[in-house]
Amino acid sequence: MKKKSLTVIFVLCLIIVLLPIKTKAAISPHFIAVNDTLLPFRDDVMPYINGEQILVSHEIFSNVGVWSVSAGDFEEVRLYVGARQVDFYPESGLTQNQFGNELSWPAAQVIGGKFYVPLHQVCEYFGLEYQLIEIGRTVIPDKQIWIIRIISSARLSSTEFVNRYRTDILSAYDEYYAPPTPIQTEISIMEPTPSYSDVSVYLSFHDISSPYISEIVDLLENSNPANYTVCFFLSANDIKNNPAMVRKLDGMGHVIGIWLQEGTYEEYLNTSALLFEAAKVKTVLISADIAEAEASEMAQMHGLSYWGASIHIGGTPATPSSLINWTAIAVTDALPTLSPDGFCLRFACNENAAAMLPSVFNHLYTYEYTVPAITETTNPIK
Repeated sequence: MKKKSLTVIFVLCLIIVLLPIKTKAAISPHFIAVNDTLLPFRDDVMPYINGEQILVSHEIFSNVGVWSVSAGDFEEVRLYVGARQVDFYPESGLTQNQFGNELSWPAAQVIGGKFYVPLHQVCEYFGLEYQLIEIGRTVIPDKQIWIIRIISSARLSSTEFVNRYRTDILSAYDEYYAPPTPIQTEISIMEPTPSYSDVSVYLSFHDISSPYISEIVDLLENSNPANYTVCFFLSANDIKNNPAMVRKLDGMGHVIGIWLQEGTYEEYLNTSALLFEAAKVKTVLISADIAEAEASEMAQMHGLSYWGASIHIGGTPATPSSLINWTAIAVTDALPTLSPDGFCLRFACNENAAAMLPSVFNHLYTYEYTVPAITETTNPIK
């Protein structure tokens, strides 16, 4: 499969009118970078600096998987990653976490029609890092150029980053401070956002006995922009311990499969009987983890449909910064090594899944991935 660019490019047709006087009030001429990408050197991207506090546009954080919603004309703005969230009320200066506890943060501000939030506190809260990089000028010795670089999964060191963009930085800086010219019009048309509609992504989950299953279900109902249908692979213990949840998942329209611990046909028959008793559901879809080889071989012998996981997101709860590194963009990075038929992205129903799902859903929706349901007639991913 041909590797596709991960660069997030927005559709933009921008007409810039350069007037005799440039207005730079309320912003600070700093470059902003996200991971290994330098953002445009424009007033609407630059930060606002008040004393020692650096405030940046809240929209920038969507590039590192921190999403936002707003009410009214920025009367309230929420930043969130999964269940972790911060609410800003600029009129009162109040900032609260998801539990309603007040945070002693510098107040967010609305400046020039944009909403600015405190860089240091937002990065710390969501497990991000940032760098302040200074570049000296040889042409104008008394001028310094500053780069604010927000990091979630950068591959370049700060030195490598500066070396890559030094020419672009100096050119943009000199152009920004060039003497005003008479009115002229420049039209710049950017490429459209790429579409991955030819790539199929199958979503599946296991371990509904987890205490996070209710949160996962809530995210599927309320943070699922395209109403993706997913598959839940259930073990015998899942069905015995939580038959009401089994019925709810089936009633929501999601697909039910069987999760095998030993991979034997006898285990499949016993678990199938429990599933039919609990929810009147029959299925030939199976999957496994430890007994993957045994279950796959058994499926071939008995005409069952075995589904493996191209990428399995499970394990013990991770730190916020490591979760952000495991965004849907990292999934896209693995596409060239996966089957041309698509891939199966599997989540254990744990804290990691609860934190990541909104970002994964938004990524799949934005880039128009095809997300079909796993069915008994679909060619299984192994």
